[in-house]
Amino acid sequence: MIKSLFAAAALAVGASSSMAASTVDVTADIYSDGTLDETVTFSGTDTNSDGSLSLDELTSFSVIFPVILGSDLNTSLSGVSSFGTYNIGTNTWSMDAEILDNGNYYPGAWFTWDNYMYQIVSPYFTVVTTETIEVSAVPEPTNAAFILAGLGLLAAVARRRASKQV
Repeated sequence: MIKSLFAAAALAVGASSSMAASTVDVTADIYSDGTLDETVTFSGTDTNSDGSLSLDELTSFSVIFPVILGSDLNTSLSGVSSFGTYNIGTNTWSMDAEILDNGNYYPGAWFTWDNYMYQIVSPYFTVVTTETIEVSAVPEPTNAAFILAGLGLLAAVARRRASKQV
């Protein structure tokens, strides 16, 4: 029975530590015709542990346009309308952010901003720096309570069986 307790404890600890969220900081340059169009920086935490970042997981976002487009188009996270999926494992950013065209939405941009008014669709994209930090998930209090209650129940059953054998 003691072996069962240890197995249950090991399983509980393994289950609670297997969920980890990745926090990512990315700086990316997007080119058009060999010329730097914009530098994008964003950060986020993969809260659903699917290995990618989506708009709702971003914690910061900024885009800086060099001289060619002017500073009035620069934006931050609050101005982003849609964001292409960023794969953390492969450091690739998909052009699947929604574009609004004639009242219809379809994927095809890195990101859009100002209520879909502007979008970045250049096929040339280079990740300049990426930093990924793995953060171990902390069990929710209710999960920890259930784990402790289950271990307590197993201990009570083991103690009861041991007292019946004597």
